[in-house]
Formats: sequence, structure tokens, C-alpha cells
Amino acid sequence: PCGEKACGRFPSLFHRLCVHRRLVRPAGEREDQERLRPRHHREVLHHAHGLHQLFHRHRTGFRHQQLAHSPVPARRREDLKRGLLAALVLCVAALFFMPASSTASSVNLRYDPVGDGFIRNVVASLEDGSVLFLSGDVPVFLMDYHLLVEEPKKEITVLVTPFLDQQWYLSHVEKYCPHIDFPTESEIQDALRDGAGRNRRSVITELIMQGNPQVTGFYSLHTPELGASFEYQPRGMAFRIVPRGSELDLQRYYEENLAYYGRFDMAGLLDTFYTDNRRELDLIYQVAAYPYEVGKYLAERGELAKALVFYSFAYQILSAPEILRKTADAYREMGDLPEAYRHL
Repeated sequence: PCGEKACGRFPSLFHRLCVHRRLVRPAGEREDQERLRPRHHREVLHHAHGLHQLFHRHRTGFRHQQLAHSPVPARRREDLKRGLLAALVLCVAALFFMPASSTASSVNLRYDPVGDGFIRNVVASLEDGSVLFLSGDVPVFLMDYHLLVEEPKKEITVLVTPFLDQQWYLSHVEKYCPHIDFPTESEIQDALRDGAGRNRRSVITELIMQGNPQVTGFYSLHTPELGASFEYQPRGMAFRIVPRGSELDLQRYYEENLAYYGRFDMAGLLDTFYTDNRRELDLIYQVAAYPYEVGKYLAERGELAKALVFYSFAYQILSAPEILRKTADAYREMGDLPEAYRHL
């Protein structure tokens, strides 16, 4: 045979070659000349057909050629295997996606009124140019978001207390906080030797406060251990770190905190709204703790009536039994036993 039919989709090149070399006659002459064709012509055509088959297999690939000439049921089996594999992957992915999707709405902090109100109230407690010592993932991330993304109206320097004893962190904050003088390693070691058993973080905190008199105020959201030379003074939603024994006008202190909580942002702070979100409940607990600490600070100095104002405000945020107990103790010390009994 001339090989024209065997060429399949690409017959023209070989057919033209054969016709040009007179190895194949046109269709009208083919039957008449077949019997007159020499034997070596037939051998040449046979070799040309074999070369074409080799070219076709190399071009399309052995696997493609096998599938192309395979029966229809075999190809259907291949498609079925692929479909079953895809379904298996989707089922496994659904096992992980369904629990995540069911809890996403409970832990989503996008447009979160609690976190937004928390950071606004914290910033309102601080002075411009102050240093804030922080600990805890949620307060640190909220404050970083406020300073980096929003446009803060106050210049506040944030230092993460748990990292203060890490050299890499001190090198980082020295680079990005050039207005703060940080202690050297030799100064830290000398202070540790002078106070045996002291915590390295508290020593560094005290050295930072002693070496930066230009800072308007040092604050913390928590009360980590400090030396005997400093104490915490609750103000708004932060604790101001002051030298121990500093004089304080209790009337002015009361009025400042009363004015602060008078403009306090209560948006989203009703604890019954967020029973499924552990992080928001933790923030609400922290928010309620600050007016409670102001009340304790006043009660310890004999200002029981003024302390009751802040106990009442803390109880509006979080109905905790500890707040009721402190309220009852204040009424009992004031001599109002019926009112004390009512809060128990």
C-alpha cells in the first residue's frame, strides 16, 4: 500500500514525498501500475510507512496513543477514578472546614466593638509622650494595630514586658525608639548583683524609668513585680508607675477618675452579648477590673463613699461576685449593715 491511509491525520507530507519520487502513482493510475511496480519500490514504501509510525508515536506519546486506541469503557474507568479521588479530597477537607466555619462567627474580631472600645479607653488614660508596658497577646496586638494602622493623636511608646529580658528585643527597641535611653548589659548586671534574687525584667523596667526623666509618665495594664522604690497607682484603664511614697491629692485623684469614667465608652461592654467569645470575655473582665482597682485604692485610704462609686461602675460592666463582696465590705465599715447585707 502507498501509505496514504496509514498516515492518519498527517498524510500529506509522506504522500507528496512518495508522489514526487514517483513511488506512488495518482489514484487513477494506481491499480494499473500496481502489477508493474518493481519489488524495490514496494520495499521503499514499506520503510517509509514504518518511519511515519515511529514519528507519530514520538509526537503524541505512548500513553496518549494507548488511550486514543483503547476502548471506551477503559477511558470511563480512568474518569471514574479521577472523580472518586476528587470526591475523597473534598470530604476530607469538609471534615476540617465544617468545625472552623461553625466557630468563625464566635471568635471573629472584625468590627469588634469590645476590642475597639478597649483600646480607645486605654489611650484616653495615657498622657502624650508616655511609655506603656504591656503583656498579653490581645492587648499587645490591639495596641500595635492602633499605633501602626490608625492615626494616633498621642505619641505613645509600647514596650512588651515579657520580652525585656531578651537581648534581641532590646536591640530592636533601641533601634526604633531612639528617644528612650535603655540600660546597658553592664548596668543590668550591676543592678542584679545589688538586689539578690531580683527578677531581670523588673530590674530592666526600673532602670528604664530611672534613666528617662523626660518621659511624661510610665504606665502598665498589669501589675508585675517591681522593687520597693516604685508602686502602681490605678488611673482610668491603666496603672501609673510612680515612686513609692509620692504625695497624692485624693480629692483631685477622685475627680480625675470620675471625669474619665464619666466619658467612658461603654460600646459593646455588656458581657451577656459575648458568652461564646473567650477573648472578648477576657477583655471585658480586664475593663471591669480597672474601676474596681480605683475603688480599692480609695477604700484602702479611708475614702469608702468614693470607693463605692467605682465599685458600682465596675459591676455595671461585669457582674462579678468579688465586686459585690467589696461593696458589702465598704458598707459594713461605714456602719450601713442593711445595705451591706443586700449586696451579699
